[in-house]
Amino acid sequence: MEEAVAGRDLDVQHYSLLPRVAAKAGYTVRSHPDSSLSRNLDTGVKSNRGAASYSEETEYPTADLEVAWNVLDFGVSYYRTQQQADQRLMVAERRRQVVHNIVSDVRRAYWRAVAAERLLGDLDPLIRRVKTALGEPEALESERVARPLDQLTYQRGLLETFRQLLELRRSMTAARSELAVLMNLHPGTPFEQAATELAPTDRPDLPDFSISLSEMEDLALANRSELRSQDYQERIDRLEARVALVQMLPGLELNAGYNYSSDRFLIHDDWASGGLNVTWNLMQMLEGPARIDKAEAQADLTLTPRLAVSMTVIIQLHKANMRY
Repeated sequence: MEEAVAGRDLDVQHYSLLPRVAAKAGYTVRSHPDSSLSRNLDTGVKSNRGAASYSEETEYPTADLEVAWNVLDFGVSYYRTQQQADQRLMVAERRRQVVHNIVSDVRRAYWRAVAAERLLGDLDPLIRRVKTALGEPEALESERVARPLDQLTYQRGLLETFRQLLELRRSMTAARSELAVLMNLHPGTPFEQAATELAPTDRPDLPDFSISLSEMEDLALANRSELRSQDYQERIDRLEARVALVQMLPGLELNAGYNYSSDRFLIHDDWASGGLNVTWNLMQMLEGPARIDKAEAQADLTLTPRLAVSMTVIIQLHKANMRY
């Protein structure tokens, strides 16, 4: 679901690359006409009220359609879109890590369930034997055969063995339930494990790794989801420095529109318009270097835990190789 939401966010971010298109309609009403008097430029004589004129109706509807495109906003939106794409990839890596963990948990639970299937039949008789042996020191003590300290030491060892066997049986009993939960089976659904048909001396076919340990390290560092997520985060931080740099530049805005008015005094009731505007936020020139330094420091901060994760991956690889 997080991956789906990240994909929707990326789809929305793509629309920020498009120019702004605004449609507007209105209706203008005035209580009095927009009339005015005039003054003669040569004589300075002001016209009387009877010579007042107006060139606009008191009521008329209007409509406008304007398209505007800001180059600066497009540059910022372009880098924001790249950052959102990396965010989506980070979520995909987290999903891949969850899938990997599920596979690992299922395999572990599977073989524990197989072991439980084979051992539970032999475990209960062993528990009964230990329980019977716990009564022997009392018989020896009643007959004064052994020293009390030896008897207590022997009894303590039996109790510890008895506790370990009970804990092992509890763990084995829960193994099938854990496997059923991981497979999303309804409680109580019967199932069989294929490996239980193997002989006790058999073992499953293990994969044969024909590559060197150094090649394994390269594969682990290239495919580990945590490291890939760190790479995407570092790329996001580097793009933030570019955003700060772009915002220091002047903004160039192109606009074009189509206008309509029903005012009867206009010779042309519809007309097209266009323009070019340049704006420059001078405060961004002062703030920009600090924002760039912050973005670069954040990228360096992201690199530090990545090195730690890389070292952890290498250690895990060597431990897994020795366990194999």
